[in-house]
Amino acid sequence: ANEMLEAGDIIKVIDIDQGIDSNIRITEVNYPAHYPDVLENGMQFNAVIGNEVTYTLSQKIQNDIKKNQEVITQHNKQSWERDRRNVQALTEFRSKVFDPDGNLENAMQQAIAGWFGTESMYYDLDDVVMSVNAGGDPNSFALTAGRLIHKVFKIEGLGNIWLLDPFTITGLDPLESYYLSAKVSRTALSGEWVLSTEQMGTESEPSYWHFNFGVLSSVIEGVRSFKPTKGFTLISGGSIETDVISAYMINVNRLFAQVVTVGSDGYNNAGISGLADGKIYDDNWNVIGDDPNRSVRFWAGDTEENKHKAPFNVLNDGSMRAYKGNIGNFLLGDNFLNGDMKENTVSGIRSMSADQLEVFSIGRAFSPSSAFYNVLCYLRDGRNLTTGTGLMIDVDNKAVEAIALNIVNGDIEVKGKKGLTGKITLANTASSTVYYHFNFINGLLVDYVSNGSST
Repeated sequence: ANEMLEAGDIIKVIDIDQGIDSNIRITEVNYPAHYPDVLENGMQFNAVIGNEVTYTLSQKIQNDIKKNQEVITQHNKQSWERDRRNVQALTEFRSKVFDPDGNLENAMQQAIAGWFGTESMYYDLDDVVMSVNAGGDPNSFALTAGRLIHKVFKIEGLGNIWLLDPFTITGLDPLESYYLSAKVSRTALSGEWVLSTEQMGTESEPSYWHFNFGVLSSVIEGVRSFKPTKGFTLISGGSIETDVISAYMINVNRLFAQVVTVGSDGYNNAGISGLADGKIYDDNWNVIGDDPNRSVRFWAGDTEENKHKAPFNVLNDGSMRAYKGNIGNFLLGDNFLNGDMKENTVSGIRSMSADQLEVFSIGRAFSPSSAFYNVLCYLRDGRNLTTGTGLMIDVDNKAVEAIALNIVNGDIEVKGKKGLTGKITLANTASSTVYYHFNFINGLLVDYVSNGSST
């Protein structure tokens, strides 16, 4: 399971060799500031553990939830009738909702859409690493230098990416919580971080913008935590658009949809599908039948609608199509397969029976060192793959054209010459004369008969 560690969390540490089996408290956590909004390969996380075990209120709540044995019935859209019953039940639920504490103006909110967030906080951070409780000191806080990429604000003629200076502060008041914002220039793409107990409006300074990032808590049970406020959430109809969703427990029939596509705007050209929608196509991609076993499971290079003919895909039966790329040291192109023939071969092995294999290879250095290219076909005893060559064609390594065997329209040529085409008759006169008539085509024996006639 994916979990986000925070200072104050308790982790179980077991080391049989060291004789350790204890709950250890995390005293400090360092991670990039844009996590968990953005998760990248190579992202580094650092955690410092201590030997003091304490339990926070949130941890106790989390443990209580994990112990909850209530079974939650899941509803999905596999049945229209079940959906209809579910809507009726939700209508009853809505009429029963009330505020038992009496502090809410409206216990139930109903609207067409909900928008949460402000335009000044629509931005991303790049290469910014935050250190809460830096060095194990809850009154220390630090941020590395990085970039702020805003999605709404920009300086005309310059752009929308500000360079932020590193930030370090010590001696914070343990009883105070703080607002964190990026203070950026309105005339130059530079800025700095500001940590203050005072609220900072976006337009609070004439020459700067304050892009609020979040709130640093006071010291609670020895540590601080940071909660970001940047970003936005849109709830409209049956869809939710947001950055991060966190939950103590997710209990659903399917965490993801049957089809998941990825990509940027205009390039949603890869995905994973769980649909049994496989078809049989003719050479022009016209549907001529159904075959669920040929359903596309993975694809890249085309849209979901065209996933069956994408330049790369993997089907349910395990077959794969790829038009370009590298397979080992071989280069696969639009209409060729090329490899380093000094060391590699193209080969195939097919099981013919319980103890026989059919082997086909094209490569180099199979027999004499003078060989330039070899084509080998074997029918081998499966118990001994070093003997039983059925056919071997060897071409000398010469500067001039060298053809070991040439077959054109059924005519066989060896070193530029054709073999005998005709009949050879042999007589056996050991007791009574018997004639054997052998018929050849291009030097190959195709049939024979034996009789008493010499013709």
